[in-house]
Amino acid sequence: MVFEKYYGLSGSETAEQLDDYSSLNLASVSKQFTAMGIVILKNKSLLEYDDEISKYIPSSIFTKESLFAISSIIPQVFLII
Repeated sequence: MVFEKYYGLSGSETAEQLDDYSSLNLASVSKQFTAMGIVILKNKSLLEYDDEISKYIPSSIFTKESLFAISSIIPQVFLII
């Protein structure tokens, strides 16, 4: 890691500073960044939209559909475990 810094508080109810053990609820915010990253990689000819994730991450349990789905894949993960 080149640089690591934490800003803000870990919750609105507490005044605890963020650290590397803090957990934040991202909800569905990360889907937009995932989608934009895929578009950028596609524009650079580094992947195709119909590529399987396992092409890049062989042990991945995720599917393309799960990256953009409204629902969480957590129940599917627990079925595997």
